[in-house]
Amino acid sequence: MAGNITYETVDIELYRNDSYVWTFDVTDVDDVAVDMTGYTFNGEVRRSYDSVDVLADFRFVETNIATGELTAILDATEVGALEDSLPASLDGVYDIQIMSADATPIVHTVRRGVVTFIEDVTRP
Repeated sequence: MAGNITYETVDIELYRNDSYVWTFDVTDVDDVAVDMTGYTFNGEVRRSYDSVDVLADFRFVETNIATGELTAILDATEVGALEDSLPASLDGVYDIQIMSADATPIVHTVRRGVVTFIEDVTRP
C-alpha cells in the first residue's frame, strides 16, 4: 500500500446525547480494500481546522480491518459533552486517519468533514 488510499468528505450531524457508530470501507484508488492489519487509527472533532482543543475523540473497532472495514464510534457521553464546546447550529470539523506500522509510518486521512451539533429535547 502506497499513497493511493482514497478519502471521502462526509459531513455529520451529532444530536446531543446520542451514540454514533459509522462503519465504512477504506479503499485505494482502484477501489481495492486496504488491509489495515497493524495500523493505528485516530479521529478528532475540533471547532476549526487550526484549533488546538480537541472536542471529542473517535473510538475504533477493528473487526474487519484485514478486509478494509473500519468502525468509528462517538458515544453518547462524548457527544453530550460537546454541548458546551459546540452550541446548537454551530459547525466544527473532524477527520479520521490511519497510520501504518512501518518504521517511518505513513498517515492517510480516510474521512473528513463538517460536524453540526444539534440539541435534543429528551434527556436521559
